[in-house]
Amino acid sequence: MINKIDPVWFSRIIRFGLGIVFIAIAFQYEDAWSLYLFGGIFIVTGFVRPGRCVDDKCEL
Repeated sequence: MINKIDPVWFSRIIRFGLGIVFIAIAFQYEDAWSLYLFGGIFIVTGFVRPGRCVDDKCEL
């Protein structure tokens, strides 16, 4: 199944998922600005194409 998933989308799904998890955990605690920041960084970097996918060759 993993061979059928485009590696760029796989990377984005993982980054968006981790970002959401960190932000959800931050809602549980007071003064958790570092978790908001860390989750935000994961979400923002989810829009960046992975470095190993520069050309048409994109491998995991």
